[in-house]
Amino acid sequence: MTIEHEKVLSGDGWLRIAGRLCPPGATATQRGVFASKMAAANKMTTASVIHPGEILHYDTADLPFVAPPAPVKFSVFGNAILDPAGKRFIPVGANVAPQIIEGPYGFTQVGGQSAAGHVADAQALGWNTIRITVPVPGVGVSMDQTVAGTKFLIDEYTAKGIVCIVEYHSPIQNLPLASPSRRDTREFWAKLLPLVKGNTYVWANVSNEPFSQDAGWYDFSVECVNFVRAIDLDMIVVCDMPNNGQGSVASIPDMTELAANRNIVLSWHNYGAVIRDNSIGGDQAMYLVPNVGWFMRPDPSVLSDIVQVNEWLTQWAEMVKGLPVIIGEAGFDWDSSARRGNTVPRGYLLERTAAIWSLNKLTKYGFGLLAWHGTEGGIYSLRRGDATVFYSTHTEPSDMGQVLAQAASLV
Repeated sequence: MTIEHEKVLSGDGWLRIAGRLCPPGATATQRGVFASKMAAANKMTTASVIHPGEILHYDTADLPFVAPPAPVKFSVFGNAILDPAGKRFIPVGANVAPQIIEGPYGFTQVGGQSAAGHVADAQALGWNTIRITVPVPGVGVSMDQTVAGTKFLIDEYTAKGIVCIVEYHSPIQNLPLASPSRRDTREFWAKLLPLVKGNTYVWANVSNEPFSQDAGWYDFSVECVNFVRAIDLDMIVVCDMPNNGQGSVASIPDMTELAANRNIVLSWHNYGAVIRDNSIGGDQAMYLVPNVGWFMRPDPSVLSDIVQVNEWLTQWAEMVKGLPVIIGEAGFDWDSSARRGNTVPRGYLLERTAAIWSLNKLTKYGFGLLAWHGTEGGIYSLRRGDATVFYSTHTEPSDMGQVLAQAASLV
C-alpha cells in the first residue's frame, strides 16, 4: 500500500535509494537492511537530495519495517487533509451561525435561531463539518459575548467529532491584518484561540473573503498563519482564496507557496465566478441581455451553456487539484421557480450549476462541500422558504439541501 503522508521539515535523516525511501525513524539496523535490500536488487545508487517541504511517497511493501504511526491530529499532507486516524478527510456540511446577540452580520435572521443545540440534527444529516460564520459585534454586543457564543457552539459540535471551521465575517477587504481597520478581527482571535488551543477539531479561517483582488492576498495570509501559529502550532489554518474566495489563475503561484507551509487549507467559494478568469472563460463567460446588461453564463436560453460552464469549472479544478482545497461556500436560491420574482437573469443558474458540479466532483477532487447557509434564513436556505433553518421540520429540503444530502452520503 502506498503511503503519502510525510512532509519533510528537514532533509536530514532520510535515505533515498533508486526512488525508494527509508524514513528517519528507522533504526540503524533497519537502515542497513534497507540499503542491503536495495543493493541485492541492483538498485543501489547515490542517494539523491531530499528538499525541505517535499512530500515523500514510499511503499510499505518495499521497506523492511513498519511505516510511521498515523497522526493523532488533523493534518495536511500534499493535497489531502488527514483525520486523526490517518484517513483522508473530505469536509461536508454547512455554514451556520453561533448563538449570540444579533449583529449586522448575524446569519440568524429567523428569530435569532442559530445552530446551537442542534448538533444531533447536523449528525442526522451526515455532516462532518460546520463553518461557523461569526458576526461582527453589533450595537450593544461585546467581543466577549461574541467569543463566548462561538466557543459554546464549538464545544457542542467538536464533542461529537464535527470539525468547526471558525471564520470571522469582517466586511473589511484588501487591507493587512495589522491595519487599524482590522482591530476587531485581531481581538476576536486573540480572545478565542487560547480557549480552543489544542482542539484539533477547530480550524481557523481568520477572515471571510479578505481580498477582492490578487495583490496583497499572500502577505495577508502569511500574517494570518503567523498570528495563529503564535498560539497554536498545529491548528489547521484555512485561507479563503483571493478574489472574494473565487480564486484566479494568476494567484496559483501564491496559493502554491502558501500551501507549502504546514497545515494550510485553501477555501474556494464556488459560486462559479472563476469562469470569468481570462485564462478560463474570459469574455465568453459573459452574455448580453438586450436592453438590460451583461450577465455571467450559463445563459438560460442556451441549454448547452451548462455543459460549457461545467467544463470551465473542471478546467479550474485541474489547475488547483494538487493543492489542499476545500469548497468553503456553495449555494443557490431555494426559490427555483420564481427566482425571487426577478425577471432579469441573475446569479441563480450559475450558482446552481456550480453547486451541482461540486457534488458531482466530490469524490474525484476531494474538495468537499460546505453549503451557504444553514441558519441565515434567506434565499440560500437549505429548506424551502425564507424563514427556515437546517433543522426546520415544517418544510421540505430545498434543491441545495438535497445536493448537500447527496454529498453527505458520499463521505
